[in-house]
Amino acid sequence: MGRSATDPFQTEGMVGHLFLISAAVFGTVGVGAISVYHLGPYLWGFWSRRLTRRGPTFSRKVALTFDDGPDPSSTLRCLEILNPHQVRATFFLVGERVRRHPELARAIRAQGHDVGNHTWGHRHHWLLSPRQAHAEVREGARAITEVIGEPPRLFRPPFGQMNVFSFREAVRLGERCVLGSIAVMDWRPGLSPD
Repeated sequence: MGRSATDPFQTEGMVGHLFLISAAVFGTVGVGAISVYHLGPYLWGFWSRRLTRRGPTFSRKVALTFDDGPDPSSTLRCLEILNPHQVRATFFLVGERVRRHPELARAIRAQGHDVGNHTWGHRHHWLLSPRQAHAEVREGARAITEVIGEPPRLFRPPFGQMNVFSFREAVRLGERCVLGSIAVMDWRPGLSPD
C-alpha cells in the first residue's frame, strides 16, 4: 500500500530535501557575492586598465615603492639613502600617519618622490563594509592632499587586498591602483638585511 501525500514521513523527507536545496542555492549565491565583492575589483581593474601590477616586461627598470609611512625613523633613513643617488621612489602613505608626521610627508614630496594613498588607517579591506571602505580611501586621500597640497594619483590597498567599494572610490578620486610584483617582507620578525 502506498503512502498518502499527508504521510508525515514523506512530508519530513520533502522538507529536509527542500532545506538542502535552499541551503545549496543560498550558499552558491553567498559565495558568488563574496567573490564579486573581493575579486571583482581585480578583474575590473585589469579590464579597465586602472590597475597596475608590474611595468612593461621589455623595460629594464624597477619601480621602487615604500608602504605604511611616514615613519620618523624608517622614512628619514630611506630618504637619506635615495637622495644622494638621485633615485626616486613612490611612498604609499597612511593618512593617519601623515596627520601625525606632516613634515615627513612634505619632505618626501619636496625631494621629488611620488606620494600615493595607502588609506586612512591601513585596515584590511576584505573585512570592511562598503561605507568603511569608501571612508578609508577617501580620508587617506584627504589627509595627503591637505598636507602636501596635491591629491595622490596612485592608490595601494593595504596587504594588496581591496574590495569593490575601495577600488571604486579610488577610481572616483582619480587614483590608479598599483599593486606589487615582488614584496621583500621586511616587516616580518627575525629577518636580516641579507
